[in-house]
Amino acid sequence: MEHYTYDQEILDENNLRHGTLVATSYLFEGLAYKHVYQHGLLLQTTDFRYQVNHQKELIGNFKNNLPYEGYFVFENEFEIPEISYYEKGEIHTIYRTTLSDILEIELTGKMPVWVACSFKEGVLFDGLCHEQFKLDDGHLLVTEFFKNGERTHVSFWLLAMHYAETIRLNFLTNGYEIIKERIEAEDIDPEIDTREQRLKIVFNEQGSGNLSFEKEKEVIAQYEFKEYELSRKISAIPSIVNYVLNASQTIRCFQKYNFKSVTSNSEKDFYNPSLMNSIYSNLLYNRIPKFSTTEKNEYTTLFQEQQDLESGLLLFLNQEGKPEHGLLLEQENEVYQYSKFKEGTKTEHKEQLTLKNLKQLFFQEEQ
Repeated sequence: MEHYTYDQEILDENNLRHGTLVATSYLFEGLAYKHVYQHGLLLQTTDFRYQVNHQKELIGNFKNNLPYEGYFVFENEFEIPEISYYEKGEIHTIYRTTLSDILEIELTGKMPVWVACSFKEGVLFDGLCHEQFKLDDGHLLVTEFFKNGERTHVSFWLLAMHYAETIRLNFLTNGYEIIKERIEAEDIDPEIDTREQRLKIVFNEQGSGNLSFEKEKEVIAQYEFKEYELSRKISAIPSIVNYVLNASQTIRCFQKYNFKSVTSNSEKDFYNPSLMNSIYSNLLYNRIPKFSTTEKNEYTTLFQEQQDLESGLLLFLNQEGKPEHGLLLEQENEVYQYSKFKEGTKTEHKEQLTLKNLKQLFFQEEQ
């Protein structure tokens, strides 16, 4: 049960709610909802704010203080409402909407579009769902959209005090694209990049692929990437390599190469404080994640801090394909070694290491 608030409490002789209690809202210019209590038990709710199935009032009846018949409106911590329709104590249909639609109420007065969600064996089949994550001093709200049991696209809201920004991820047949819509607004801070922006990641059958970054449909940067086990030799080409300890306890390499910058306006394109620029940097210095249309995804990897260029698990190979800066990890059968480089000079080297040694040194494995 939600914690409801009312314009005025009405209590019986035992200090329990009793009678009809109402809540008004400046946003909806009148009654938001009214609830009927009988000596502390909630009997009926009526919501005047939203409409589904042409119902002007969403009425829900309780039995034993639990939803039993009709429509019931609940809200999450971001005040995004959800409407559950019950028949004889069982949920029949759930209606959901987006944060964008809820914000439109205050901005334009437009009422939200409600999406009827269907489930198969308790799993969302058609509709949308929300999930929340903590990011530093803010929050990430993820809204996934489903059709026929598969995700079609995802919207991300980054929310903090006095800050909100949204981007969208569309699933492609062999990858995905991340889109920031063009900002159409007057009197906007000139430092803000208002252009439409798009990051496109395409994978091939081996898990390698390419990434391109567009602004206003013009490609400003692109590169290729490949993923492989540490036991394979690193290709001696100009590139950036980073290392990841995966769930199967093996070390994998991600090598980015064939960098191309199509425009010369790099300062404006890459050094303004832009969310899309930040994601581009994160993907450049970290693994490029794959996202599934059917399995659970860890979207927070898109927003993780980029690796520290001095202490991170990174290696920069120069124009001759030789180590210039960072960490070179190598594996021969079950034996490992590492070398550290700075300005092309090897500054540290250790060999005859086990995987446990390596994890303790570089992957924060407990001693």
